[in-house]
Amino acid sequence: MAAILEVGVTAGVPTSGTGEAATINSLHALTPSAATFTPAATSHTALDCVGGAATFSTVGTSGKLVMLCGASFSIDTTTPVASAFRLHLFNAAPTVIADDAAFTVASADISKYLGFIDLGIAIDLGSTCQWNEVNGIAKPVLLSTENIIGYWKNISTVTLEAVAHKVTLMAYPLN
Repeated sequence: MAAILEVGVTAGVPTSGTGEAATINSLHALTPSAATFTPAATSHTALDCVGGAATFSTVGTSGKLVMLCGASFSIDTTTPVASAFRLHLFNAAPTVIADDAAFTVASADISKYLGFIDLGIAIDLGSTCQWNEVNGIAKPVLLSTENIIGYWKNISTVTLEAVAHKVTLMAYPLN
């Protein structure tokens, strides 16, 4: 192997030298995974579930850590929705919560709960599309399967149409 120049910092002191070529870890590709939440066309009180649970398929490898690094959502609607949204995450199927019911984490589901991601308010892009994205989330999660189960929740009281609320998570493997 060819010699390479090594430059670095050890304990705050600049170092350099030569050595053998080494394997450099490859960059991990981001894995997008989408789920759709479709609510009933009715008023949803603040902090209600929107459309029940949905599955983000093939987020990573079962038993491994992934880093959730970004998310986006779109609403195919002709009427702008004036509410922020929050996505609650589980590493296994939680207790069923119906659409338009108050979101709670049952005591039996605490060990499955991965936390939440605030996704803000969608921006009206005209026609029939509202959209938003959040980057820099940096949320490590341990997967029990290759999937993540999510509950989509409106933060303020809002009347929703029975249209798709599509949420996409971006993740990459940590180990």
